[in-house]
Amino acid sequence: MQTNQLSPDTLRRLAELRPTAGKVVSIYLNLDPAEFGDGRARSSAINSVLDEAERRARDEEPAVRDDVQRVRELFKAFDFQGAHGVALFASGANDLFETFKLPRAVSNAVVIDESPYIEPLVEMQATALYGVVLVNRQLARIFRGSRDRLDEVAVVRDEVSRRHDQGGWSQGALPAQC
Repeated sequence: MQTNQLSPDTLRRLAELRPTAGKVVSIYLNLDPAEFGDGRARSSAINSVLDEAERRARDEEPAVRDDVQRVRELFKAFDFQGAHGVALFASGANDLFETFKLPRAVSNAVVIDESPYIEPLVEMQATALYGVVLVNRQLARIFRGSRDRLDEVAVVRDEVSRRHDQGGWSQGALPAQC
């Protein structure tokens, strides 16, 4: 089952994040099962991206190098189950360390900048929006979202009393007034 941990609210929060100190390390991993079918291939791809992050962090302040090392430690025990991609944002100076499993593959990328690099996530969220309603006799559940994620927005329960065995037109009729 594919996993999507990204919501529009999370994306908005990341877009508005403007750290006052330090830089943000943004890392994207492509984990498409069609390309990385076994654990060795996946591990090799992850190490390649992390090595790239370490190369780019060499010219940065020590806090950025520490962030990259924290990312490497995280990925040693990370559960990639259900992810076709991963986005990670780290900035120790700003108390930011967030990882998101993505439902679709993304291009591998390492960006060290003043704010999180979220363009791949924006493209992923820019798909068509859907509304889904599941209905039975007692309950209606309403969902809203994209092809990758649906969020439940409302539940409507039936509060009408059930039918009874006497029914008919006369059941609801009022007595005649003279």
